Amino acid sequence: MKFNQPLSGNDMPRFGGFASMMRLPTQADAEGLDVAFVGVPLDIG
Repeated sequence: MKFNQPLSGNDMPRFGGFASMMRLPTQADAEGLDVAFVGVPLDIG
């Protein structure tokens, strides 16, 4: 069983790359997923 975990700062700098929720790895398609977080980030504060 594969467990998704946040990328380490040693693997990719926190300021670089595509920003994802909780810095979890992203996947282009839904194949093999049991759960997906889908939405639009919103910061109006």
